[in-house]
Amino acid sequence: MAVELIESRDLEARAESEMVPIMQKAQAYMVTDEATYAGADEIIRIVREKVADREKELLPPKDAATKAWKAMCALVKKYIDDPLEACKTLDRKRYAWKQAEDRKRAQEAERIRLEAQRKQEEERRAEAARIAAEAKRKADEALALAERLKAADMAEQADAVLAAAGAQEEREVEQAEAVLSAPMAPVAVPEAVKVETPKGQAQLECWQARVVDADAVPRDYCSPDTAKLNKLAKLLKGKASVSGVVFEDVGSTRRSRA
Repeated sequence: MAVELIESRDLEARAESEMVPIMQKAQAYMVTDEATYAGADEIIRIVREKVADREKELLPPKDAATKAWKAMCALVKKYIDDPLEACKTLDRKRYAWKQAEDRKRAQEAERIRLEAQRKQEEERRAEAARIAAEAKRKADEALALAERLKAADMAEQADAVLAAAGAQEEREVEQAEAVLSAPMAPVAVPEAVKVETPKGQAQLECWQARVVDADAVPRDYCSPDTAKLNKLAKLLKGKASVSGVVFEDVGSTRRSRA
């Protein structure tokens, strides 16, 4: 059966004339003795009667509107919100992969650079060792030649050979030290190429919090669970006890329908 909607202006007019005065009276009423205690109950009776009249007018169209609204919200969620959320999830997966891939490419470029630098250092050390070995070989040959010259009573020639060999060895030692102390040559390494972002897109930072240890979260970022506390209050009543919480009986009146 179709539900006739109530004109809001008619409702407002009735509320002004019937509901508002009695509501204002109820809000301002003070209970101080038995007479006012009974008077408060009479006010409540009148308010509830008028509320019952409003319920007949408002609840059927409200329920119909709520049902239609929920159905529409379900459709919006299913065919708009959920697909867009799926797109957002995919974008986040793309972003995470791109960040990881860019880091991997940068690490690989750094590995190549360090490897090239290591090889260059090894080559320098090998060259310095070759020069040192060559200097030692020549020095040994000069020493052997000098000994043969001395054995042939050619001492002056032997001394000249040793002097020349010593000077040559000093020059080669200096050359080896120069090789080791020379600045490293620039290492030509291809620049790490980042994953290209499609045209028309911009991937931006979007920081969010994700709780991984609730017990470690500071108190400033936590809020009491009032619903859970109220359940505890109803269950244990005056025996309930939680630090920082007061459990109190605020009263509730149950009325039978006339």
